[in-house]
Formats: sequence, C-alpha cells, structure tokens
Amino acid sequence: MKAHSCMSSILLEDAMSTFTTFSVVPMPKASSSDPVIKRRQKLLYQLEQQRALAVNPRHVIEAKKWVRQDDGSRRLVERQRTVRRWWVMDADGQCYLTIRYGAKILEIEKGKTAILVGEIANLPSIIDAVATAVENGEFDAMTKAAYHRAPRLKRKQSE
Repeated sequence: MKAHSCMSSILLEDAMSTFTTFSVVPMPKASSSDPVIKRRQKLLYQLEQQRALAVNPRHVIEAKKWVRQDDGSRRLVERQRTVRRWWVMDADGQCYLTIRYGAKILEIEKGKTAILVGEIANLPSIIDAVATAVENGEFDAMTKAAYHRAPRLKRKQSE
C-alpha cells in the first residue's frame, strides 16, 4: 500500500511540472449564448437552405417530430419537410429575393423588402453575398427588429 502512495506522489509531481509549462487561464463564457450570434446563425442556416433550394428545386430537409402511437406511447420520427422559397418570378422573367427571419420579411431599406436578382441563374451568388453580409453583421439590426415581440397586455381583473 505504501508503494502505491509513493508512486502516485511521483506521478503528481510529474504532472505538476508539466502544468508549469502551460498557460492556465479562467474559461471565458461561451459566445453561443449571445443573442446576436444566435440570430446570425439562424439566418445563415436559413440562407443555406435557400441556396440548396436554388440549386436543387426538390431540396427537402429532415425534420424530427414526436408522434403519439395507438397504444399512447410517443415515438420520435423523421419526416421530410419542404423548404419554402424566398424568391418570386414576375411576368418579365425577373427574379426577386426576399430575406426572411422566421415568418417575417426583413425590410432591407425603408419601404424595400426585395433584392432584384435578375436571372434565376444569379440566385446562388446573390444568396452567398447576402450570407457574407449576415456574417459581417449588416443584418443584425433588422433581425433584432424582427425578433422583437410586442409586450403582452395584462387583462384588468374584475373586482
């Protein structure tokens, strides 16, 4: 038993000498809890889906959903979900892209909600440019405004 404690103290001394070569610092807080970063990531994910849909019109995503069985138990199943496209074509063949955050269309400039793409072949490159703008933080104010919810009004209690 004494040999075991002697051996562990030698290993501990070796470990301590190894730690002196490291630069030990306190762990910083995770930046993933920052709401601005979360909104950017959500919008970037949605733009990835739109780009995939522009390249492949039959693009679907796998969505997981809990389904109640006949016996009352619940089971997690994967289903294919279609991606709704954010662009429209007009009668002249011009393509217009809107940017959505959730169900809301973002107002890019005052009173303007669409980007003129021109031909549909330009769509993936335009989506890539929008994704770069999102990464640079150019859509932060717009996503914050779209995310903001109106406060709920409390009902007056009857006396």
